[in-house]
Amino acid sequence: MSFLNKEGDSQANQDGVRFTPDVFLENHKQDLQLYPGLRVFSFPSGDNLLPLKSDLSPKFEKLWASALSRQIDDKLVIDDSAVFPYLPTDKVIILQNDKQEIPVFFSYREIETPKNGLGLYLHICLIDQAYQGKGLAKKVLAHVINLTNAKYIALTTQNEHMVQTLRPFCQKGNLYPIDAAPDEDMGEIASILISNKAGFNVDTFIRKSVYANGSPLYGDRVERHSNHEDIRNYFIKNVDFQKGDALLVIGKITNPLVNNTV
Repeated sequence: MSFLNKEGDSQANQDGVRFTPDVFLENHKQDLQLYPGLRVFSFPSGDNLLPLKSDLSPKFEKLWASALSRQIDDKLVIDDSAVFPYLPTDKVIILQNDKQEIPVFFSYREIETPKNGLGLYLHICLIDQAYQGKGLAKKVLAHVINLTNAKYIALTTQNEHMVQTLRPFCQKGNLYPIDAAPDEDMGEIASILISNKAGFNVDTFIRKSVYANGSPLYGDRVERHSNHEDIRNYFIKNVDFQKGDALLVIGKITNPLVNNTV
């Protein structure tokens, strides 16, 4: 694995500390077996990746393009992959294969409210198409839930499969607004997560035209349908996929040990 600059030297942070492949592996590799041939690396903050940005940028662009069904030179791919992996507010998990590619990027934030305690906001979960359908999102999520002992989890998405990923952790009656109208507790969490209330419906938890300037996040413009009838029906009724709508979902974690075999 190489995390070197264009001249082949190891990169340095602002304090002059050299970032070599060995240092990278030693400090951030996790002893987890999520999927054969994939190594897991964890970072307490996205800005930990900044000294490696020149090496990581083409890897992230490739992942963003595959996961979002867009071209590698798409403006959204280039812009988003240059910003979101490096956010200081996010904790980051990346998976690397034997070809030194990054087929999985996962970032999240810990949030806390007076009434509901510690929870997680899943900011980004991108999986290369070659690795989709293998349960990786659920496995990473199970690891993070058990690591943090979170009581609830939230995400914003227009991908029904991501909502479906939460279901094993949030049993029937605990996934809002799919199972029930958001109650006061869910409203409290939403008020923390949604700083800009414009376009946000507090009854349906729909965020209008939040993606790609009012168009689908996915370049192929194809909806990602869940095989869970309740999730599918909610999206049909409330989400205008083609106009970039997204759904804020908040689930109370009732089964944290799902797939806790890592």
